[in-house]
Amino acid sequence: MKQEYISFVRDAFIQEFGAVLEPLGFTAANTKLPHFIRPVSDEIMHIIGIRSHGTGLSIISNATTVYRRELELNRSKRYDISWQHKISEYYKCVKRYDSERKQELALGWYGYRQNDTDDMLKAMRQSVKDMQKWVLPILDPVRTTNEFIEYLLNMGGYAYPVMLENDEPFPFSDGAIMLTLDDPYYFPEREKEVMLERALYEYEHQVYGIPRTKEQYEENCARINNYYEKNIAILSGMLDDPEIHERCMEELQQRKIRNTKKLRRYGVDI
Repeated sequence: MKQEYISFVRDAFIQEFGAVLEPLGFTAANTKLPHFIRPVSDEIMHIIGIRSHGTGLSIISNATTVYRRELELNRSKRYDISWQHKISEYYKCVKRYDSERKQELALGWYGYRQNDTDDMLKAMRQSVKDMQKWVLPILDPVRTTNEFIEYLLNMGGYAYPVMLENDEPFPFSDGAIMLTLDDPYYFPEREKEVMLERALYEYEHQVYGIPRTKEQYEENCARINNYYEKNIAILSGMLDDPEIHERCMEELQQRKIRNTKKLRRYGVDI
C-alpha cells in the first residue's frame, strides 16, 4: 500500500476504535502499529491492535501480563504478534471447540479494495461491531490473576512453567505468572481439567467430522496426564530449590521493570 494510504488506515483505526475503546479506559499507545491498551492492575492489561495487509486487515487482541519475556508492540513480524488473537478466535472460544468455518474466517479477515477509503472504512466499522460482540465480553472480566489464567485456558492457550536456557530452568512467557500465585499449581491443574474436557467433547461430538475412536480418546487422555505430570515435576523442581526459585523471581521482577518502562514510553502507565 502507498504510504499515505497506510497513514489513512492507521488514523481510521484510531478514530473508529478509539470512539468505542477510550470511554472504556483504553489508551491509544504511541506505537508504530496502532494499539489500544487498558491496564487493569499492576500486572495485567488488555491490548487491541491492528495487523494491516495489502488488501485487508486483521484486528488482534489479548489479555497479557507484565511478566512476558518481551512486550514489544513496535515490530511487524508475524512472530512478534503471534501471541495475540484474531476476533475469530474469540468466536471459537464462545462456541467451544467447534465452529462454523465460514464465519470464523470472515471474523478473522476484513477485506476491502486497495486504496479505496470508503470500502476500508466500511470494513473497519464492521470489525468494530465484531469486536464489541465477541472480544470485549471476554476481555472485560479478565482483571485478576486467576481470571487471566482462565482466559488463557479458554482461548486454547497454554504456558510452560519453564523453558530451558543454557540448561537452566527459566520462566517463559505468561506461564511465568504461576510463580507469583498463592497456589502455583493452580494453572497446571486447571490446564489438565480443560484439556481433558476438550478431549471428551471432541470424542463425543466428533468435532470437524474427524472420526475419533474410544481407543484414540483414551490415548489422548494418557498424553494429557503425562504432560501434566511432567509440568508438575518441573514446577516442583523450581519451587523446591531455593536458589532456582530466587533466580526465577528476580527474573520476573526484572521483566516487570523492563516492560513497565516500555509501556510508559508507549504512553501507558501500569
